[in-house]
Amino acid sequence: MKRITTYILICTACLNLLSCSDWLDITPRQFVAEEDLFSVQTGFQEALIGTYQLAARSNLYGARLTFDFLDALAQRYFFQAPVGTIDPLNFQDSAFYNFRGGRAQSAIDAIWRDMYNVIANINNLIYWLERNGHVVYTENMWEIIMGEALALRSYLYFDLLRMFGPVFKNDPTRPSIVWRTELNREPKDLLPANVVIENILADLHEARELLDGRDPLNFEFVGRQGPHMEEDPFLVFRFKRMNTLAVKALLARVYLWKGDNANARYYALQVRNSGKFRLMTDNFNNFILPHEIIFGLHVDRLRDNVTNSLTQHAIWVISNRDFFNDLFNVAVDGENDFRVRTGWGFELVENRTFIMNKFNQTGLELPMENTMPLIRLPEMYYILSETSETLDEATRWLNYVRMARGSLPLPTFPNVAEKRKQIGIEYRKEFYGEGQLWFYYKRIGACIDEFFNLNTFMTTWTDENFIFPTPEAEILFGGITR
Repeated sequence: MKRITTYILICTACLNLLSCSDWLDITPRQFVAEEDLFSVQTGFQEALIGTYQLAARSNLYGARLTFDFLDALAQRYFFQAPVGTIDPLNFQDSAFYNFRGGRAQSAIDAIWRDMYNVIANINNLIYWLERNGHVVYTENMWEIIMGEALALRSYLYFDLLRMFGPVFKNDPTRPSIVWRTELNREPKDLLPANVVIENILADLHEARELLDGRDPLNFEFVGRQGPHMEEDPFLVFRFKRMNTLAVKALLARVYLWKGDNANARYYALQVRNSGKFRLMTDNFNNFILPHEIIFGLHVDRLRDNVTNSLTQHAIWVISNRDFFNDLFNVAVDGENDFRVRTGWGFELVENRTFIMNKFNQTGLELPMENTMPLIRLPEMYYILSETSETLDEATRWLNYVRMARGSLPLPTFPNVAEKRKQIGIEYRKEFYGEGQLWFYYKRIGACIDEFFNLNTFMTTWTDENFIFPTPEAEILFGGITR
């Protein structure tokens, strides 16, 4: 593990540097260590794992881009400090949505910086794969590593676009983010969102072609402590890496964002019909819903870094019963849905504080421990519902998930407006703690009344409120223009 430690130190040396122009401030001694790393197959494998580890840190998908900042923006939490104490943060405050100069700016600047740091590491890995990939000797291994690298980079770029780009359906040609595929100092301008989308799709299709037929698609975890004797340990537990089906699921997500319903539906069906996943009908002692995870990340010390943050006196809770009931549509759907049920989806402490159970590690199989889900099967059903040509079919796809969760099936949607409303409620219920609701609201260009709880403290809301600003330091020193 000495090489991977050295590599991660190299890769993270610029975590505290905001500008892309500083990415290459690496000493000659570090270059020598890097050449040593990429002189053997295991070095490439370790470097790839290192990029996932960077993405899983708490300032990215380990917290900020899942249950933390993005879910707070989506009005997931209602923290009321006990009487006599100071409320540290009120999410029901318009100031929270002041991205330029407000409380959120430091988080947004850090997201940009750290996402591009991971991308820089992936670009460096791809460079060495193309330069020295002949040392990767195992059959299909070069293609798997390259496919995963392209796919993970696409995942990161797409989330950058979803955060810093426009509401795509309303303004697809607006400048959005920087696109870098090489580790260099070359100044880059912000590309139009539609150009970025096409770049992402091109890389995903290349990744799909590289992985198809080569990826072992080993999702087995029940009763497993590790690989079997005949297995390559690098290729087990594929749900924690960008596997072939994760690429197809991401293609469905990207095409839906683009507004290409036919292709979104095509790839969602491929994932749903793969036979590798199934909707779970309970989450008791399986809070993470393991049979549904298409792609997730291993978050080191998740029990300490995440679970312990979800406590009675933390801010990532709901300490208002009316808010909880409205968020989960309890008045209509009841409490039988295990996503809502006390002791299953949530714990209720002192009859006042609802604490999410999703990341509770109790009873999990060893391979599932410390897993942060990033793409799950229900999303494919929601995409199929949204892209259905008839209201009857759309209702049936949504009801598959509702019935698995314990909710009663809905009658056929009477109109498109009701379909959109019910899909939105499902996103609110299903992806609690996963960061996807904010992206849903942005994709549909939600108005103030469609965005849960927003009209209680905001008087106006436009597409601009969905767009994270490019860090000023990046514009001043990074060689880019707005």
